[in-house]
Amino acid sequence: MRNNTPICNVWQRNYYERIIRDDRELAAIREYIANNPAQWGLDKNNPENHKDG
Repeated sequence: MRNNTPICNVWQRNYYERIIRDDRELAAIREYIANNPAQWGLDKNNPENHKDG
């Protein structure tokens, strides 16, 4: 820890940068960001989807 801040990875593995070239692409990315949390219930990495019984 430095300055009471834990040292850990901040960025997700395999992320990539993207250049937003026009308003249509920006709108699509904004929609993805806004709607993505709703998909967590279906995500294979969600621990709730791996409960026994």
